[in-house]
Amino acid sequence: MTRRESVHGNGTRSTKLIHGKKGFGLRKRGRGARLNTILGGVALTAGLLPATPAHAAYASCTITSTAGMFSSVSFWNLPASPTFTKGAVLATHDMRLNITINQLRSVGKQAPNPGGTGLRSDRIFITEPSWGNVPWDTATRSSLLNYYPKLGGRFIVTGITTSNLDPDVDTGVQFPVMLEPNKYTGGFRFFVAHKDNDDKVKRITATLTITGRYEIVLQNPDGYVSSYLTQDALRLNQGPLINVFLGSFPDNTTNDGESGIDCFTPTYMANNNLGNLESVQLPSNYPTCQFDTNSLNQTVNLLGVNASRVVAAGRPREEGTENEATFSLIANNCAAGATFSMYFSDPQGTGAQVNYLKPERGNVGIRLYRDADVSSGTPASQNPIVYLPQPVGSSLPSPTATNPIKYGNASAPKNASYNMKFTAQYVRLPDTPPVAEAGSVKAKATVTIVYP
Repeated sequence: MTRRESVHGNGTRSTKLIHGKKGFGLRKRGRGARLNTILGGVALTAGLLPATPAHAAYASCTITSTAGMFSSVSFWNLPASPTFTKGAVLATHDMRLNITINQLRSVGKQAPNPGGTGLRSDRIFITEPSWGNVPWDTATRSSLLNYYPKLGGRFIVTGITTSNLDPDVDTGVQFPVMLEPNKYTGGFRFFVAHKDNDDKVKRITATLTITGRYEIVLQNPDGYVSSYLTQDALRLNQGPLINVFLGSFPDNTTNDGESGIDCFTPTYMANNNLGNLESVQLPSNYPTCQFDTNSLNQTVNLLGVNASRVVAAGRPREEGTENEATFSLIANNCAAGATFSMYFSDPQGTGAQVNYLKPERGNVGIRLYRDADVSSGTPASQNPIVYLPQPVGSSLPSPTATNPIKYGNASAPKNASYNMKFTAQYVRLPDTPPVAEAGSVKAKATVTIVYP
């Protein structure tokens, strides 16, 4: 998949061309990838009412995270120096789930009493969900993500805090714990106890907070390219691999009538609590270049010109050479085989594909030309650059004959450099008076680097 990359490595960076008085300059603009909080839906199942009036209602669960959902602890984290080997973690997101359990049955000093003949307290189970036929990769311990055949997702429990719940003495779990589907050997069990000196049945309230980390894992590095995980695709994938359910008893004097009640379950392949998670641009294994900071922040000045001598739009390049100016964008220390494209856009334009930069005022704009590239043997362009909408995410605008401009070579050696030269010249805008307005000219342009 094609993706934007940072001009200094991974990530994205855009560059503004700013025309000053009688000139223009370049000003860089940084962009970073991050996601909003997780706000996916949660499926809740109400407690069942007993068949006979002799039994009280069962306990019930309430999700108390923001808006009753799995809430975000932080934004997506991307590795500063990613690796692209099997099992490499390409992105992580910390999450928190808060649950309140109401009317839990507690049998005091008899608790936890998981077996035997005495009365039993209610129990809370935190386990791995069963995903049926969803492929589980044992080597990377992750479930295959739909639409992304080389990527997997997994959920790691990093901590559990409770009130009025006693852990199963046989669990002995130490965090962090990775939960795997169809394997109920790493889950957690909690029992309710009011710890009074009697064995009477009482109803109490307990709380449960689960913190965890969702990870995007590289299952197969062979042929991997940067993946842009879209919101819809994440919504259809597994999400947090965790189930929380309640084993609840009614108010009778036996252990009859135990009911299993779902407190939290990521419904199979649909309602999985990643529904509103924004898209994320994963790290790229494309070879990249470093772009010279000075060239990105330079100021390019055009000298003054007589208003009557400004060439009209549509006229040949050689008719507008008076007082034009040249400038360069420089890429250094390119990795072996690095290739990239430079997309030019006009932030002040209307989105129409025109071959001039729109000024802030007046009827004189700026048009840019690509000059000859000696390193690649590319001749100078006689046609001005036609501006396109700025690339966003994995969406690239349809190319024109002059935009984007491609540089690099798949066979280029390590540490290759590119000195990309351009020329700027005045131009009178279409459908304006035959003589340019006197005054200064100020215009802007954005340059976006896209790999490959």
